[in-house]
Amino acid sequence: TKFIFHALTGQEQLFDLDEDPAETRDLAADPRRSGDLQLWRGRMVAQFQREGRGTAWVKDGELLPRPQPCGYSPHYPASVSDCKIDAEITQIWM
Repeated sequence: TKFIFHALTGQEQLFDLDEDPAETRDLAADPRRSGDLQLWRGRMVAQFQREGRGTAWVKDGELLPRPQPCGYSPHYPASVSDCKIDAEITQIWM
């Protein structure tokens, strides 16, 4: 399974990589997959909270759209606070 949250729009996508490795069928709107969507959304919320990304990313347990681009990547070695890269370089371990 692959879950994508498009932060600029708030759109979600869900793909079953076993059945659809080319990611041609978005299952996010399929009511039969609502449990999977909820599970993966919750995992992303939990990950962002562990990383301490702040309220620009998650508020009250919900993923938030960010209409302004944010210079953050999970592979960029800096801590994140409310969508701003802190000056101090740190490694984020999960």
